[in-house]
Amino acid sequence: MIAGDAPEIEKLRAYVRVKGELFRDNAAAIRLYFAETRGARFNVMAGLERDIRERRGNILLALASIFERGMHAKRFRRVATPFHLALALDSMATAFLLHWLEDPQDHPYPAEPDTILNILFNGLLIA
Repeated sequence: MIAGDAPEIEKLRAYVRVKGELFRDNAAAIRLYFAETRGARFNVMAGLERDIRERRGNILLALASIFERGMHAKRFRRVATPFHLALALDSMATAFLLHWLEDPQDHPYPAEPDTILNILFNGLLIA
């Protein structure tokens, strides 16, 4: 998904798209997991097992390396550290997914990854 030689933006699009697909394909199990871990709805890391936390940490590091490569290649501005950008992207995608889990009708996960990525890439300020 985020490995290989694709351009950085395509890797980030793939990440957002695949994360959504994984949630949609496993919605019942994810709902059960959050219900069983009590409090995970308010603190996502609260109930996560060690191996899941390690996987998430590895994903964040992989995303950070994508941002770092994009900065090095002058495709991305250094508006924050690569890790903070990875954390921001992962957190935004997770927030969309958690709202989708609660109410898929009113809060669908965006079919187009750029819906989420544009928040990060374009922001709110008018230059």
